[in-house]
Amino acid sequence: MSNEKTSAGLENAEATGGGKKKKGVKIIVAIVLTLAVAVGVYFGIQYFAQSARFVVTENARITTNFASIVPAAPGRLERFTLYEGRRVLEDEVLGWVEGGASFRSPFDGIVVRSHAEQGHPVSPLGPIAVIADLSNLHIQANIEETYITRIALGQQVTVTIDAFGSTEFNGYVAEIGRVTDAELTGNVMFFNTGGTFTKVTALVPVRIHITDYVNLEDLIGLNVIVRIPLDGEPVSQPVQFVNRISSSGTVESASVSYVHSMLGLIIDDVAVEVGDRVSKGQVLAVFDIEELELSIAQAQAGLELARLSAAASIDNTQQMLNLAQANLRGDTNMHVVSAQAAVSAAQSNLEALQNNLETARSDRESGNSPQVIAAQAVLRNAGIAVENSKTDFENARFLYETGTISQLELRLAQDALTMAENSYADAATALSTAITALDRTIEQLEISVQAAGTAYAQALSALSASRNAARQDVEMLQSNVELAQVSANLEAQEIALRILERRLDDSKIIAPAGGTVTQLFAHEGMMGSGLMFVIEDTQDLRVVARFREYDIGLIYEGMEVEITSDVTGSGVYAGRITAIRPTALPSMGMAGGVVEFEAEVAVISASTSLKIGMSVRVNLEI
Repeated sequence: MSNEKTSAGLENAEATGGGKKKKGVKIIVAIVLTLAVAVGVYFGIQYFAQSARFVVTENARITTNFASIVPAAPGRLERFTLYEGRRVLEDEVLGWVEGGASFRSPFDGIVVRSHAEQGHPVSPLGPIAVIADLSNLHIQANIEETYITRIALGQQVTVTIDAFGSTEFNGYVAEIGRVTDAELTGNVMFFNTGGTFTKVTALVPVRIHITDYVNLEDLIGLNVIVRIPLDGEPVSQPVQFVNRISSSGTVESASVSYVHSMLGLIIDDVAVEVGDRVSKGQVLAVFDIEELELSIAQAQAGLELARLSAAASIDNTQQMLNLAQANLRGDTNMHVVSAQAAVSAAQSNLEALQNNLETARSDRESGNSPQVIAAQAVLRNAGIAVENSKTDFENARFLYETGTISQLELRLAQDALTMAENSYADAATALSTAITALDRTIEQLEISVQAAGTAYAQALSALSASRNAARQDVEMLQSNVELAQVSANLEAQEIALRILERRLDDSKIIAPAGGTVTQLFAHEGMMGSGLMFVIEDTQDLRVVARFREYDIGLIYEGMEVEITSDVTGSGVYAGRITAIRPTALPSMGMAGGVVEFEAEVAVISASTSLKIGMSVRVNLEI
């Protein structure tokens, strides 16, 4: 009986205890569900809050600019050593096609694709290699168009790179694309007239620069997660973030002397070798001057002979001028004297003829011509004879009629009258002839006077011409004297002699500055012309670095930089930008149209392992 009670009590106790356990489990489940709902609500609220304040995208990757290397002409690759992963320097010769031009790297980079091998045929139809630009590494994130107006340049960005796990890196928005990714790739939406339309959210590329130090050179193409705060304060230039710029450069001497010679003489002795340190004024080389000295002696003798010849020419010409001037002043020039004699003769002849003409005219007018007077006397006598004969005939006829004389005597008287009349007629004719002869004489004299006047005028003209000729002779001799004096100007020959003497002075090549001989082009026995030596100060170094156009506005003269080199290992040297070239470098014609500027960087570290000609990296923080 007691055992049964005990069993019943135990059953009741178990029943009571089991009911309590079930109730406790329900309470725990309810609490868990409540907590789960609370956590879900919290994270949901947080998610929506984050979505309203940030844009997060996994559509992002590490990228850079790429250049395709394409041969200019088809042919066989005579030289080609590129392989994927190899690093190349800007302007480095990458290879060449047999018989063609070489192709070079457009920038410092790494080979990401190699499609050819040395000795294989290639053509311009396809690239033989692709090089990634290591100085332009960045992150490109494709952001939905709905967020793009809420993102501004310079906004801080948080980046998570898959390769580094959950490690976060800081960066900033460096550039916002102006064209959507769909426009660039051609995946644009199209419209139709069927009444249906599907809207596709466009993606806008955003360029992001990381400000924390991380080596992205081996991470090209890797995915990243980008987190950008929305509606951040826009910044015109992200100067509040650390921006590292790295560029390639070449070590040079800041003090370089190029020693030239234009003598063109045989080098007799070279006193230095490459690597020798020289001081300013030190003799570097000596020319063979034997022929030069002979040339100088010949030039000196020629100059002296020219001086003597010029002096004699001037003296002779001056004497001729003096004589001509004296003859001109005294009218003693032989041609002038002859012309004067001709004038005097012509004048005397003219005056004589004029006198004869005046006499003849006077005789004609006054009747005093001897020939006319004589003819007139003969005519008067003949007239008297006629009158006497007429009287005698009349007397004879009277006497005949009276019978005093015979008919014969009458006839004789008549014949005497006829003869007297004939004599009178002849005397009249002679008088007329004398008058006519006088008129003809006057006419001849007038003609002669006119001819004599012409001859006299011609003689005067000839005299004037002779005097003009004498004056022209004087002028010509004056010109000859001046010409002789000009010819006596031996400045050209004197300059030629001075040039030879200066060449003699330059027969020793002197160091214009102290330093180290880094290049030597002069050798004994060779013709010395052009660049002979290069002297550089190996302690005063600088780097000529190349910066991209989008970085050139961020650097300035006086900016501190760090200089590193693969050759010197981990060594980091201090430098300072001393000059920025004002013009861009000539384009190499590569795809992308990369524009670069050169800047000079002074090496200010006291002791370095840098050597002239080394390729280095110039690193700086903005």
